[in-house]
Amino acid sequence: MFNLHASYQINKTFQIYARADNIFDNRYATYGTFFDTGAILISQWRRGFHGSTFRQPARPRAFYAGLRATF
Repeated sequence: MFNLHASYQINKTFQIYARADNIFDNRYATYGTFFDTGAILISQWRRGFHGSTFRQPARPRAFYAGLRATF
């Protein structure tokens, strides 16, 4: 994933900023388990019990911009 961030201090009070996440829109997912799968019996696994795993897609491409004020 490739991200960019830039900011510019206009004066003592105001700053503008911009940010871009996942610029090339890479598609991937995280993967994990909720508990130790070694505790699952082989017979349960063969019957289709795969409830301990999950996949979560990564964030898509996103752009942000704003004005920050410090008083």
